[in-house]
Amino acid sequence: MTELVECACGCGNLRPKYTISGIQRRYIKGHQFRGMKHSEQSKIKMSLSKVGKNNPSYLSGRIINTQGYILILNRSHPNALNGKYVYEHRFVMEQHLGRLLTSKEEIHHINGVRDDNRIENLRLFASKSEHKIHDPSNKNIWSHNEKEILKDLYPTASKDHLLSQLYPRSWNAIKKKAWILRITRSQVSARGSLSPRSG
Repeated sequence: MTELVECACGCGNLRPKYTISGIQRRYIKGHQFRGMKHSEQSKIKMSLSKVGKNNPSYLSGRIINTQGYILILNRSHPNALNGKYVYEHRFVMEQHLGRLLTSKEEIHHINGVRDDNRIENLRLFASKSEHKIHDPSNKNIWSHNEKEILKDLYPTASKDHLLSQLYPRSWNAIKKKAWILRITRSQVSARGSLSPRSG
């Protein structure tokens, strides 16, 4: 029969004096840390040891989100997302202007590269609608001339001819706009003669 002794943590539970392999133990498994308390000073030290640059997950205060924009750690900024991060392009523009941006103001990257936040690559717009109108890279805005070209050519012109006339539109963008304008191409023969949609 194994000899039972009291656990050294003071819980009052009995335990075998020796393990199966013959090693003498003072505690029941897991009881060796019972009753240990850290001082307030050591708790502060432990919490500070994992903050900022000391944290193994620290990314030098810069992260890139899924849309490709850079966010920088700035807890003191009044417009910080979740009280932590600010879009770098907005922060650079704010530093250049010497004031905070309003929530309606939009920043445009001139070269289209979202992580190129040099001030010479940034342009400020007063609103999102103004940004869409003046942004030459915005392929969602169709001019009146483009719509007229599409109405005239879509039923009869070849795909290559349409793409050359409506550069830099993609074929999918052309088809989608034609569908919105209620224009269609119906393939009657192998050569693909086309006719406008009725109705």
